[in-house]
Amino acid sequence: MAQNSLNLANPKGQEVIILSTTDGTKNAATILKTYLDQAFEYPFLIQIENKKNNGNAKIILKIEENTFVIKSDEKNIELIGSDEKTVRYAVYTLLETFGFRKYTAKDNFIPNLKQVAFPKNSNQTYKPFFEYRA
Repeated sequence: MAQNSLNLANPKGQEVIILSTTDGTKNAATILKTYLDQAFEYPFLIQIENKKNNGNAKIILKIEENTFVIKSDEKNIELIGSDEKTVRYAVYTLLETFGFRKYTAKDNFIPNLKQVAFPKNSNQTYKPFFEYRA
C-alpha cells in the first residue's frame, strides 16, 4: 500500500533543505529554520536555488500570484506567495500544521519532533476574503 503522506525527518547527514528561491524569501526561510531547529534534534539547512541538488527532501519558498499556496509532491513541500509577507504567512501556516502554536508575542508552544507528516501530492491555496485597504 502506498503512503499518502510525506514524512520529513531530519537525521544527521540527510538534513531537510529549506530552499530560498529569491531575495524576498530569505527572511521567511530564516523564520522557518529558526522554529524547526528548536523542534528537531539536528538543524535544517537553507540553500539558495542555484546550488546543486543532493537528493535531500526540500521545503521550497517561492513568490508568485496574489495568494499563497502550500503544495507537495512525492518528496518536497513548496510554499509559494505573492510577496515576502504572503510567503511568511505560508511559513506560519505550515508551522501550525506541524503542531507549533503562538498564543501571544511572548507565549508559544514548540513541539519536540523526530518527524512530521504532510499529505503527498496536495495543493492548498489560501486567498484573503477581501483586499486590505489602508
